[in-house]
Order: sequence, then structure tokens, then C-alpha cells
Amino acid sequence: ISRNTVRKYLRLSEAAIHGQQSDPSRTKKLDDYRSYLVYLLGEFPKLSAVKVARKLQAKFGSIPASDRSLRRYIQQLRQEVAVAQVRYFEPIIDDVPGVQCQVDPGELRGVRVGDQDLICSNVGR
Repeated sequence: ISRNTVRKYLRLSEAAIHGQQSDPSRTKKLDDYRSYLVYLLGEFPKLSAVKVARKLQAKFGSIPASDRSLRRYIQQLRQEVAVAQVRYFEPIIDDVPGVQCQVDPGELRGVRVGDQDLICSNVGR
């Protein structure tokens, strides 16, 4: 804990400390940029905090918070706002089971399909 923080809390009364810590309406420096950050995370869900900071600096100039504060704020936003798209999976059934297979191209030595040997151009690379 920083000495300055300890001094600050020693100078405050117990009621003032309790009031500061229990106040849920506490504003943050980055709250002014919240709508833009939500927009960025909605459009680009996998955007890293570093790239978000660059876009924020390009649009608004200097950022009033440190890099770590921005990372924490973005992490909190990702939890509050559903930014990722819902993935939808379904089985692909083109043929009857047993007709298709998955093969590693590096392991195609001696594989026969029907009456023919399967030749791969990148075997041995």
C-alpha cells in the first residue's frame, strides 16, 4: 500500500472512509469514453486493450488514465457487456457415416483410396 494512501485514510474520519468505500456511484476517469469503448468491443470483440488504447488516443488525444487502469476498465466492460457473438454449431452431414475421413497431410505415406495410392506433394517437408 502506498504511504500516501495510508496518510489519506488516517486523516479521514471512520464515517468518511465507510462512505467512500460503500458508494456504488463512484465515477471513473474512463466513464466519459464508455460508449465509444462499448462500440469498439461490440464491433471488434477480440480487440486487445493495447489496440483499444491506440484507437482511443487517435480519436480523443491523450487518455486520462494509465494503461493498467484502461486494461482493468476494458476487462470490466467485457464482463458487463455481451461483446462476443454467440457461436452456432451444427453437424455437417453430406454423406453417410464412414465415407468421409480426416487425414493429416504429413502422414499420407502408404494410404490407399480405392485402388489408387494417395500421393501428397508436401510429404517429407
